[in-house]
Amino acid sequence: YNDGSGVPTSCPSGSVCSFAWSMSDSGGSITFPTAASTSMMFTRATNTIITLSTTDDAVYTCSTSTTLNINYALPLWKEIKANNQ
Repeated sequence: YNDGSGVPTSCPSGSVCSFAWSMSDSGGSITFPTAASTSMMFTRATNTIITLSTTDDAVYTCSTSTTLNINYALPLWKEIKANNQ
C-alpha cells in the first residue's frame, strides 16, 4: 500500500498492522477476517465483491477490492437406454 507520501510500502517488520476482510455475499464466511491471509466460502460467487483494508501502526490505511465472476457450468448428462441383448 502507499504511505502518506504515496510511496509503496509493506507492513514493516516489527510493526503492528491490522487487516479487515469483507465480502458482499451475506451467506458467505471468512475464516480469519482480521489476518493477513485467509480463506473464504461463498454461497454465490458471481458478482461477489471482496474487500481488504490494511492499517499500519502509524494509522495509514488503504483498501482494495475485486469482484468475483465465477460461473461453473454443470456437466451435461445424457441418459442412454440400456441395450438388452
